[in-house]
Amino acid sequence: EDPLYRNELYDKYIKSLETEMEPLTTKEKNFIVSKQTVNVAVLKSDAPYYTKDSSGNPQGIIPDFYKKLAELTGFSFVYKEYGSEEDAVTAVLNGESDVLAMYSDGQISAYNKGLRITSAYAKVDAVLVAHTGDTVNDISTIAAKKRSISAMQTVFLGETGKNWVAYNSAADCFNALKNNEVDAIICGQPSANWLINQNNVSAYSLTTVSSGSIAISGALAYNNDVLCSILSKAVNVASLSFDEIATKNTLPDSN
Repeated sequence: EDPLYRNELYDKYIKSLETEMEPLTTKEKNFIVSKQTVNVAVLKSDAPYYTKDSSGNPQGIIPDFYKKLAELTGFSFVYKEYGSEEDAVTAVLNGESDVLAMYSDGQISAYNKGLRITSAYAKVDAVLVAHTGDTVNDISTIAAKKRSISAMQTVFLGETGKNWVAYNSAADCFNALKNNEVDAIICGQPSANWLINQNNVSAYSLTTVSSGSIAISGALAYNNDVLCSILSKAVNVASLSFDEIATKNTLPDSN
């Protein structure tokens, strides 16, 4: 009944035992030699996943995670910034970029968009961020990131009659909450931690949504299967460091 059950078992019991990258095929090795540089599509301002420091250097969860992928594969990763999720997806589909750095809307949604997803970087809890004192009954409009809104709606399936609004980034969602344009945000745990750590903690509440977790992965054009296979093999090893990387990049700015 669940076509992903084998994958879930693998992630739960086997993936954590992997410390070495699965051997590459001859085809994959030849691809790395010929390709060398991989263009990664990111959003311009997508903290805690991607931003730039005062010197203009990439920083955040994605650059730190992809440093580990570079060590494992030998690829050089170059970040190409886009103003919206739609522009980033289009760039991957038309070959302007090779991989979409962040995708969390599930395999079905990816396939319908013409995308092939990598192994998951991590599975994170879905978290509801609302004004302190508000309950689920007080919430009618919920903000979510465009790259994960379908998955978030599935997690929140038990609550009917809710209106959903999609934004590019966690910061955009939070600004809508601060301006009372929405009643709550639902996002992954790293984004929720970053939001709360950069803002007035007492004014907002965090509630873990117990009905599911969100898989974060990369996404490529569906016909780009060789690169996807290489990245997935590297992700299976690098994912062991994801929680540590996420924690480092969600600390308060003043810390």
